[in-house]
Amino acid sequence: MVFLIIAFLAFAGTDAALTMTQHQTAKHLLKQTADRVRYEGRLSTADETAIRDKFAQVGLAVETFDTRRESAGQSRILRTNDPSASMIPIRIVCKTDYRPFRVGGLIGGKAAGDSWRIAVETVVISERVNP
Repeated sequence: MVFLIIAFLAFAGTDAALTMTQHQTAKHLLKQTADRVRYEGRLSTADETAIRDKFAQVGLAVETFDTRRESAGQSRILRTNDPSASMIPIRIVCKTDYRPFRVGGLIGGKAAGDSWRIAVETVVISERVNP
């Protein structure tokens, strides 16, 4: 019985740590994206592809990528004297390649459903002056 409790705690802790690590990685990649968007006034097609590939390398499939993007045919946001006019929101929603929190089902908890996602977002102010 003691072995089962220790095994449960070990696997549950590992599962939670893996999920938190993926969320931290998503936040880190969001910051990289924010830097590119801030400097360019939008996200270039090459940068978007590179960021999507980085998410895929850590087991996260990007489902939604909401920001100013060159691939969507959107123009750059330029820096102006009005900071609110230069703001660019960024929101990334991704799905893990596994279902987290399954181990909790052993004690009556619920595993994450198919709708469970990692979402990260921020707002940057464009530093781009010239189109």
